[in-house]
Amino acid sequence: MSKPASADVLEDPALRAAVERALEPYKGELSLEALGAMRAYLEDVLLTHPLGQTLLQRVRPREPRAKSDERVRSDAFEPVDNKEKKKERRGTEGAK
Repeated sequence: MSKPASADVLEDPALRAAVERALEPYKGELSLEALGAMRAYLEDVLLTHPLGQTLLQRVRPREPRAKSDERVRSDAFEPVDNKEKKKERRGTEGAK
């Protein structure tokens, strides 16, 4: 095993949830000592092994991605009358 992780890393909610979920079936079946050893091993694998890190990333909450086609409009909540806008455009095009 590698050296122990710092306390702030072990307070990671995603890591704690993944480890507790994995240990749940063994609670009541194994001694506290055995559960502690399994917890330490799982934390080590999730933090240091490439596959463990990938699995941990999958259980982390994702931030919403910004979409390039989204725009904030100042009149977003006002109804738009497309017929009137087309008439306005036609009127300005004819004046050129």
